[in-house]
Amino acid sequence: MLLAAGLQTTARAQTQSETASGARAGAHAGAQVESLSPAQAEQARLRALVEAAPAAYEDNFMSADELTALRAAEADELDPSTLPLGLRSWVLESRLGVAQSDNGELGSKRGIELGQRIQYRQQTLNYGEWLLQADVRSMHGGQDAFNGIGALGYARQSSSQRITVQNLAIPLTPGIRMDTTIGDGYSELTRGLGQNYRLMLGTSTLRGLSTRIYGADFDISAGMGQRGDLLGGPYPGFEKSQGTLAWVGATQRLGGAWYAAGQLNQANNVAAVDYGLWSDQDSGSKRVSSWAAALGYGSPTQQDGALRGRLTALGSSTSSDSAQTPSGSAQGLYLEADTKLGRYRHTWGAYVTRPNLHFGDYLLPSGTQGAYWRMDHSTSRMSWGTGVDVERMRASSWPAQQGQTRVGLSGNLHYQLDRRTALGGNLNVYQTRYAGDGQGGGLDGKMRSLYAYAFYQTRFGELPRSRFSLSLRSNEQIVLGDGTATGRELQWEQDWISAQRETMRPELVTTLGWADDRSNGSHQRYPTAGVQGRYWASNSLSFFGNLRYTSQSGGLFTSRGLSGNFSAEKQWGNGWSMGLGVLLNQARLATTQVLSWTSPQIYRSNDKTAYAYLRWEGGTGRPFAVAGGMPGNGSGSVSGRVFYDANKDGRVQADESGAQGIEVVLDGRYRTTTDAEGRFFFPMVGVGRHQLSLTLDSVPLPWGAADGTVLSVDVPLRGEANAEIPITKVEE
Repeated sequence: MLLAAGLQTTARAQTQSETASGARAGAHAGAQVESLSPAQAEQARLRALVEAAPAAYEDNFMSADELTALRAAEADELDPSTLPLGLRSWVLESRLGVAQSDNGELGSKRGIELGQRIQYRQQTLNYGEWLLQADVRSMHGGQDAFNGIGALGYARQSSSQRITVQNLAIPLTPGIRMDTTIGDGYSELTRGLGQNYRLMLGTSTLRGLSTRIYGADFDISAGMGQRGDLLGGPYPGFEKSQGTLAWVGATQRLGGAWYAAGQLNQANNVAAVDYGLWSDQDSGSKRVSSWAAALGYGSPTQQDGALRGRLTALGSSTSSDSAQTPSGSAQGLYLEADTKLGRYRHTWGAYVTRPNLHFGDYLLPSGTQGAYWRMDHSTSRMSWGTGVDVERMRASSWPAQQGQTRVGLSGNLHYQLDRRTALGGNLNVYQTRYAGDGQGGGLDGKMRSLYAYAFYQTRFGELPRSRFSLSLRSNEQIVLGDGTATGRELQWEQDWISAQRETMRPELVTTLGWADDRSNGSHQRYPTAGVQGRYWASNSLSFFGNLRYTSQSGGLFTSRGLSGNFSAEKQWGNGWSMGLGVLLNQARLATTQVLSWTSPQIYRSNDKTAYAYLRWEGGTGRPFAVAGGMPGNGSGSVSGRVFYDANKDGRVQADESGAQGIEVVLDGRYRTTTDAEGRFFFPMVGVGRHQLSLTLDSVPLPWGAADGTVLSVDVPLRGEANAEIPITKVEE
């Protein structure tokens, strides 16, 4: 605006000068001398002063054509009415990954993966929103039959692809909407059976068709498809597995706070021996018919002061042509509830299941009976909680399990002394008594395990936050394929640079520690160290790093040696961006199949991975104008990471791995799935506050969303909001 005003002032000065010169030329041509009146003499004097003044500043940086084009562009940006109706956005991203995985005595493997992702979104006036996602991946190098190669991920095939088309919120009547998915997606649960409590029924990856019709007080879902898995990277592709799955489910409000829900699942020709990704397709097949019915009270989600509860009955019938898998029926019953009384929230439940209980093609943790209770108290300065969990598992030949009884106690505390100082921690104690039965006799006797974490946090002078912590472990299994962890670690964590802005937050955090490690019968003492930083060299260039060092032979951590990641991204303008990264020695998810309620789901790895990507994103259009609607104010994007928060501090540590395959939901409507690093991305999100949540049925037990709450993010205009979403072990 200042530039335009200056140019207009220049034009006016030039016009006045040209007018005065023309008048003087006319006077000389007439050669007439006339006396001037006093008024005319004063005008002549003022005119002479104007002519003698220095010329006005003239900006010649832009030509007239360039200025016209700039003004036209500004007019287009400031006037959204010139944009076509209907929001449209797109993302094209290419990615290259190179990795090496060291498998010890089995040698090392190397691989290269290439991937291409296309996403397109189109808003219509009367037919909802259309979303297209197409992914293609290709691997060059040997496939690792179990672990994958570095962070590239496990895949059975050298190349695969995924294509999904969704139509969201198409109006059938003024109060009824319908969502439809065609292609590669997931089976669904009706709303009343979702994982709002301890019970997790699970979903399966399918290539097929699904639909959901819903209103304010009901929803109906149905679908069918070919079973498969989304495997490999950098963008997982669909790989067909054995069998098909079909389902139909419904939830209905009964008036007041009561609701009823039910679902039928039918799985045909499923592998008789099924351990998630490593199913044995040569073991024969089985056919599973299953059902679930629930009667509930209250809101499906937690609300302060509201009583809610649910009674869920399950049943399945299995017929198999394999001697390894028994045929027959099984049942289960879950009673779960929670409420808030004053400042105290109580959550409790009891359950009993028979062996070989399925839901669809998903084998549930079965042959168990148990109960749990938890109480949480919260004030403005102090919050604390405690809980107890008891579970008995019966010996069974399928799945191969022995009898055992497990008792767990848990507690947590956070106290805010003042604005600068806080302290707290959490404690988990378990005792397992083995019955000495099951296949091969099994274990006998009992084992106790403990995990404790305490911290003191304050600020010294003008420095940002300082945190001192102590971690204790005793006979705790933290990774698969290794012994238990025993020992302690003292740690000092210091923020050196900290900011509270939503985007472009410079950050520098260091950690120094000392570990006394007594895991696996050996005694070691060694230092630990870490650094985490985030820096913007400019508005378009950013760097991020998170590294941690521990002993190469230590047993207290999910990683060994140097672990972590480093990444950089450059914005080129016009929607183009480029990034690269390096990942070292990060623990990875071992399987999507629940092995047991209390066992870990990750294993240590010795990997090195590097990747680079090129992205182009853009959008156009404006929302359809409807009565009472608000016009669009522009858009940004939302990115983030879902991670396993082992110490429950809400911050990503270098030895805490990303959670792959977790479904992230934006505003309860738009969905995406985390990649091998636990990262997710929503392009073209409207400016303002939005809600992020997780589909809990995609979170593997014994993990769950921290506090079961949603996360709010503020999306800036043409900027990116970042969110880190922790998942923690369910309190027992």
